[in-house]
Amino acid sequence: MAENVSKMSRLIVNADDFGFSTSINKAVIDSLETGIVNSASLMTNTPGFREAAELAKEKGFADRIGVHINLTEGKPVSNFNHARYLTEDGSWNKTAVMDLRRWNNKKIRDDFSEEIIAQIGAMEKSGMRPSHINSHHHVHTFPALFQIFLSICRSRGYKLRIAQTYGSGSYLKSAYRKYLNAVMKRSGINFSDYFETSESYCQRKQNFKKGLVEIMVHPAPGPGGAILDITNSENPELLKIHTSTA
Repeated sequence: MAENVSKMSRLIVNADDFGFSTSINKAVIDSLETGIVNSASLMTNTPGFREAAELAKEKGFADRIGVHINLTEGKPVSNFNHARYLTEDGSWNKTAVMDLRRWNNKKIRDDFSEEIIAQIGAMEKSGMRPSHINSHHHVHTFPALFQIFLSICRSRGYKLRIAQTYGSGSYLKSAYRKYLNAVMKRSGINFSDYFETSESYCQRKQNFKKGLVEIMVHPAPGPGGAILDITNSENPELLKIHTSTA
């Protein structure tokens, strides 16, 4: 059985993708109610958004919910109309959005900024102020988008998820993530001091003697009422966080 983390001041266990669907919403709310997670981030451009917002308020979790900015799935909530970044049905074209070579046009950057603000605004209009900002597929850490997120969070007083602090990728990627995190910390907008997956935290928890650790999970319904963490979609595991730092 997972230990209750609701009273752990140095651990934020955040459930991403809240609002994606009814089944994901149930898994996230169940995880909050049982204390397996103590925070969640809400997509505002997905079919389950309004249901998720109402559940969060009804269950008393409104102050623990951030915005999970989504620029790679679903449709824009603003009047964003750059066909290059959309599919024929008006949904986000993930491949095009993640093609960093094309981010050199001020009008496009301004329209992406407007879309990000609109997604945040959708949550605020539902009656909740976001406790933090992060993004689907970590697009807020992309060079072309980071400055937009940084500017919005600085000007509006939001906390922003830092780049991953667990080992992955090349030396250059690691150095770039450290640079991003230093910029966020200097600006005072970092949501935590470390950002880990459940697996990496459990492997390295002896390293976190000081500071606030955010652990990213993706609750989903499993067999027999179990809640799975599908962060690794090819190898989903029972959702459990070991909070001991011994």
